Amino acid sequence: MSAFRHRNTPAAESLDYLSHAVGDGHYVFLSGQLAADKAGGAQGLGDTAAETRIAMELLGGALGEFGLDYADLVRVNIYMTDLGDLDRMNEVYSRFFEAGRMPARTCVGVAALIGGGKIEIDGIARLREGEAGTGGKRAVRERK
Repeated sequence: MSAFRHRNTPAAESLDYLSHAVGDGHYVFLSGQLAADKAGGAQGLGDTAAETRIAMELLGGALGEFGLDYADLVRVNIYMTDLGDLDRMNEVYSRFFEAGRMPARTCVGVAALIGGGKIEIDGIARLREGEAGTGGKRAVRERK
């Protein structure tokens, strides 16, 4: 049985009550990321596009701690306080993936999110064959 690896990304605030990512030797489980989590203070609150971009960048930072990137995501959950903004969120979200290579996803409407934001995104990524989660850190970026 593999030991769990707990990692935090410097891009988001470190909190005593959670890890940004936990790897088990096969998968990496990524905590929900919000614009309010950004190190140095919340940015873009109230703007669905900005919050989506920030949450995805924070998710990318957590993936990078395991040497992974967005292509390694197999499952994503998105929580939104206003499903009327779904098209705006999708437009930004889709930039982080290669066309036709999206992870499985659930998107749900919620009454409120911590920090007063509109978007929270978490995910599960598959570790690459032979890496077992100890690989080198890589930068992950939004596709343009």
